[in-house]
Amino acid sequence: RIKSNDYSDLERIFKKITNEELVSEQPINYSNAFTISASIIIPLYKNIPLIVQCLNSICRQDLTPKQFKAIEVIIVDDGSPSLDNEFVLQESKKRLEDKGVDVLFLRHSKNKGRSFARNVGAKAARNQVLIFIDSDISLSNDWLEKAFNKLQETDALAVSSFHGSLAESSYLGCAMQ
Repeated sequence: RIKSNDYSDLERIFKKITNEELVSEQPINYSNAFTISASIIIPLYKNIPLIVQCLNSICRQDLTPKQFKAIEVIIVDDGSPSLDNEFVLQESKKRLEDKGVDVLFLRHSKNKGRSFARNVGAKAARNQVLIFIDSDISLSNDWLEKAFNKLQETDALAVSSFHGSLAESSYLGCAMQ
């Protein structure tokens, strides 16, 4: 009969279930202690300056050393005309490896298309989560942390978005194996 904004009953129930206050002046700290292993698959065709930026953005992720060790990066060169791509990427590859990230470089002799390159990368992947990004993507420093936290909340998830940090409509996708 009485209408009120008194939610004290709900606050008590929430506290009992979660052991957290529903309303608090202190933010709840979410742990980034996720244990997901991921394979980041990047098809490449000629885009050396942009993929260097892409790999550097992976290096800058807000992850612990243990979490970096749970990542592998698979670069699939889809028949770029120059055979120097792997050599040019050595510095970026070394920076990732110094953080504990395994880096695999695969090369096709002929261009077979981005989808084919992604499928080759997926077959070579060893981890439970596949993340597909284009070579012109630059991830924000917390992208992997946010994605991994979201992936831990569910058994199966596919995420896809368009990201415009380096190119206007670059594809970024993520899927559980």
